[in-house]
Amino acid sequence: MGSALDIISWLNSTRDRATSDLETLYVAARTGDAHGYHVNMSTQEYRQEDYHNLLGKQLNAEARAMFRQDIDNSIYRTYEKVKEMKVALIMNEWISETPFIDIETKYNTFSGSIQRLAEGISWIVDAITGIAAVMNVGDERVQQFGSLSRRLLVGIEPNGLSLAVLRIKGLNRRQIANLVKSGIADVDTLRVKSFDELAGIIPPTLARRI
Repeated sequence: MGSALDIISWLNSTRDRATSDLETLYVAARTGDAHGYHVNMSTQEYRQEDYHNLLGKQLNAEARAMFRQDIDNSIYRTYEKVKEMKVALIMNEWISETPFIDIETKYNTFSGSIQRLAEGISWIVDAITGIAAVMNVGDERVQQFGSLSRRLLVGIEPNGLSLAVLRIKGLNRRQIANLVKSGIADVDTLRVKSFDELAGIIPPTLARRI
């Protein structure tokens, strides 16, 4: 899948069903633009890791059927195809707020590479959002793609976006996750919390800045 035509084909073929974030990430990872972003994968990793099964288990039945050739048939699982799967899986962990250290260990990669990759995939998903809007695939799906593009820049779940857009220095994905888990997921809730309440959730220096 290497061009806008492939994205258009995918959007057309999925008009009548829901698409998960992971499926969208996999579509983005299969584009030619995504191939330009560095992702470490040794030959041994390519031969031994089970990325195709891991991806297949997390996709719904319809999505797995759509990509079954690459997932289920080893003849078609080239090095580049497996790397696409790895990229989609890493990005899915990233937006699920999986800690850096866990992603690094599980996928043999580094935090800097993850962030650069997330910025690139975010740009591709933003392009998918624009194409989806022109194709009138539905406002809900367009909003889903747009949200995914923004989440990739920070590495957060959807309910943390309201805090992420504040761009407060030091308010990273871990701190946003901690606030959301404590019931603080929007500006209004954040505004009424006292310094002491915030300092019990996030570092005092960040609480004071907020």
